[in-house]
Amino acid sequence: MKKTLWIAIAGALAASVIAASAQEVLSANAVGYIKRTVPANGGLEVISYALNPMPYSGVTWFTNTSVASEMPNYSWAYFWNDGTQRWVGSQKSGKGAWDGVGMAKVVLPGEMFFLKTPPGAADQDVTITGEVPDDPTLERAVIGSDNNAALGNPYPVDVAFTNLGVAQTAANYSWAYFWNPTTGRWIGTQKSGKGAWDGVGLAKTVLAGEGFFLKDLNPGSVWTNTKPYTWP
Repeated sequence: MKKTLWIAIAGALAASVIAASAQEVLSANAVGYIKRTVPANGGLEVISYALNPMPYSGVTWFTNTSVASEMPNYSWAYFWNDGTQRWVGSQKSGKGAWDGVGMAKVVLPGEMFFLKTPPGAADQDVTITGEVPDDPTLERAVIGSDNNAALGNPYPVDVAFTNLGVAQTAANYSWAYFWNPTTGRWIGTQKSGKGAWDGVGLAKTVLAGEGFFLKDLNPGSVWTNTKPYTWP
């Protein structure tokens, strides 16, 4: 998995964000780039679009994202439906246009979705491109009640899973699942009856642009994220 984050910012970059993203400053503006790799031959990778696409209308239309443009024809995208607890698929045609599902999709801050390469395709490097969010907080609804919610850090920084507010407030005995694109499987971690995540959760860093599932036993809630940097 090739995942690289370059953030170009105005003014001084907070030391905590440098440490979290472990990346470099490129120029004096608020544009970010997050590189991810979708595996070859029908392989899947999770995406969380942690930047505002350009131009930005206040919402992130899937078809306005750089990853939608960069995926080859006959690729698939899958969006999680909280109500049915199923993936909803959208395919890119041989003429480079996404179908009606993709055209109508708004990707929410802190939402995870899948990208899938066509059969026979090589590894596909895609770049999440856009403006660094300057919202002081970003909210994400979490379905809860032992249902899976498709989540991701809405800000473009790497963060320890156990430092995420949604992991800290999840009920004891809840589960989280992290995607392994090499094996094509989910890796689970559970919160104990004493409120501590097991070794998988403790060791996990959620990378910028990465998503995960959370199966929270609490009732539905709203996860409020606070901007982890002082710019832009």
